[in-house]
Amino acid sequence: MFDLVFFIDLSFVAAVIASSSKALGSTAVPASQLAERNRGYGTPIRLVPFRVMNKMCRMLDLDKQLVDGDDYKTLGSELGLDSRQIRFLKQKFPSPSFIMLRQVFSAKPNSGTLGHLIPLLEKMERHDVIRVIDRWVGS
Repeated sequence: MFDLVFFIDLSFVAAVIASSSKALGSTAVPASQLAERNRGYGTPIRLVPFRVMNKMCRMLDLDKQLVDGDDYKTLGSELGLDSRQIRFLKQKFPSPSFIMLRQVFSAKPNSGTLGHLIPLLEKMERHDVIRVIDRWVGS
């Protein structure tokens, strides 16, 4: 068992935020532009544009426990996090699902792409989030 405090790389969170804005004078192609050119279900979650991730995560971050429970808590549980780790993420980050997807999901062996995420979302009955992915891939 790992301690989530050490598992969450805060420098990664800062790098994601920095990469979502344009770097002045940079000649490198930002990851978000690369993903826009190569969009598909095989796209690694780390290359999904921030605007798409933001929309997906806003939907998952809603605390739906009282309604149906298929929210970030279920996502965390499906990814193997325990309730203490999920609470930690909720307390420390504005979007626990963003951290779960970018840090935990993407680090799993034989996983990390939109195509791998869809069955998990289907199991959670989160067809609204799947539609966001389908729209991005199909546009």
